[in-house]
Amino acid sequence: MVITYTALTLCSLFAVAVGVGCPNGFIPHKASCHAAIRQLATWAEAREYCAAVGAGLSHVETVEEQHYLEGLVKSVRGNYWLGGFDQLEENIWIWDTNRTRIETFFWYPGKPNGGPSHNCLYMERQYHYKWSDYTCGSRMYFVCERPAQVVKHTVKNVFITVTQGTNPAEG
Repeated sequence: MVITYTALTLCSLFAVAVGVGCPNGFIPHKASCHAAIRQLATWAEAREYCAAVGAGLSHVETVEEQHYLEGLVKSVRGNYWLGGFDQLEENIWIWDTNRTRIETFFWYPGKPNGGPSHNCLYMERQYHYKWSDYTCGSRMYFVCERPAQVVKHTVKNVFITVTQGTNPAEG
């Protein structure tokens, strides 16, 4: 007796890759995207520009983030506005994007020193990109920051193997 058989093997493979996505011109860092903008602007103009591209002026919360921003702007040189200011109350520095008090500072020694006329925070090239304060109406480059978007890529592969054959029956 001969037995005819067909075997069907189905194998499905799913893979999910998760990454961080930033718009063109922005560079990812952790959960944020940053862009060093080489356009001279007052602090208010820089703030408006960042808002127009779905961002805010950058805020710095950790030493690592400060070092990252220093590296970002060193390659293109110049002074850069960040999102800190003390316009509401002298020497009470807050971040513009979330209106929280700045708790960690990266001031150059002797800064801030501008008194009531220097109310906006920037990274000073001459001071190796440590912070200083200056008149908000001055024109400088600036850094925008926005949250990174989580990007998921799902890959699905299906493999089907069909095997046919005959087996002589034992008798």
